Amino acid sequence: MKQYQELAGFLSLRPNQQTEFDRIKHLIQAAHLQSGFRTYDAPLIYRADALLAKSGGETDKQVYQLEKGDAKLALRFDLTVPLALFVAGNQRELAFPLKISQINKVYRGEKTGKGRLREFYQCDADVIARGTLPLEYDAECIALVDTIYSQLFAGRAEFVIRLANRKLLTGFLESLGLGESALKVRKVIDDAEKISAADFQAELQKYGVSAGQFDQIKNFIELRGDADSVFAKLDQLDITTPDFLTGIAELKTLTSNLQTRQVKNVILDLAIVRGLDYYTGTVFETNIKGSESYGSIMSGGRYDNLVSNYSSEKFEGVGASIGLSRLYQVLVELGLIQPEAQTRLGVDLLFLPIGDDPAAYQAASAFAIASAKLAQASGQTTDILFADRSLSKKMEYANKSGAKNVAVIGDQEVQSQTYQVKPL
Repeated sequence: MKQYQELAGFLSLRPNQQTEFDRIKHLIQAAHLQSGFRTYDAPLIYRADALLAKSGGETDKQVYQLEKGDAKLALRFDLTVPLALFVAGNQRELAFPLKISQINKVYRGEKTGKGRLREFYQCDADVIARGTLPLEYDAECIALVDTIYSQLFAGRAEFVIRLANRKLLTGFLESLGLGESALKVRKVIDDAEKISAADFQAELQKYGVSAGQFDQIKNFIELRGDADSVFAKLDQLDITTPDFLTGIAELKTLTSNLQTRQVKNVILDLAIVRGLDYYTGTVFETNIKGSESYGSIMSGGRYDNLVSNYSSEKFEGVGASIGLSRLYQVLVELGLIQPEAQTRLGVDLLFLPIGDDPAAYQAASAFAIASAKLAQASGQTTDILFADRSLSKKMEYANKSGAKNVAVIGDQEVQSQTYQVKPL
């Protein structure tokens, strides 16, 4: 018989691994709810023309598309575009600013690699306003992720949130006179950390970037550090394009607000661009120190025009997304979670009915069922092993399943209507 091979890029977890995965997911969701974000569950499949209205470029290449009859359909590639569609279709009934939490799977047909999957969970927290959305909400989304990571790592690992503004880069490239090549140059800059310095320069040369312009671009995207030092260097560039000046002003407002919120794990890093095409201002990514090879496990930014594809009204939004599947893999690699360790990840109490004959076993099973219901009513998680096995084999199962405690139910327990709990 031919052995089944799982598809590359699709994560399959065993029950003990899934238990730890779910614990992290619940921690993130609890933080979202505590900050006033309300849950929403987006559909998995959309009409392709609606889902891809504001994508283009690399995004189109990554989307899983399918057909049903004459309908051209697509799987959601993120949770932000589906949210924009939801807002456009329900704007009369919604209260704005709308704060939404989504934790769902998304699908991207990209090249797989370390920490890079084709099916993965995203944990999104988004704020959308009718009209103007104050920059304080950009800060709130970043502060929310800072809180989640601080709780999750509890000082056992360090992380950094790398912050930039797309308007800064747009204004800078405009000052170089790159014209229509600027969008393609921006894409190359977004990939700069994934390719060699020689390949980076070669890619830029394809779009007409001269040696002098290359040096300026290289120096620009290498600007990173604390806000005061980066702003001082930006002022020295003496660039006066409108986008550049607006980008600086927005970054200064944002960093001031983050200081008010006492968010300390932030640096300015002008290499941050974000690959998706709908971002318009604030952009940010997060790396865990020591595991940079995984890339960003949290990212997000400002999207002021996304809903405009589906509504004549103006909506501005900002969001932060944690790549939960990638985050899980990083935590395992760092040893911050150990789902394979002999920790008790199973039910609180496992009942093991036994009997020398069918009638005795049936009576033991009935008492186990009644006892399990009472234990569940008191808040415990329970299970019952219905199997024609020896007690030693049942205990072997109990240990392998990760149950925290067991209760053997035999004739004596049935007669006394009591049982003893044995910890494992």
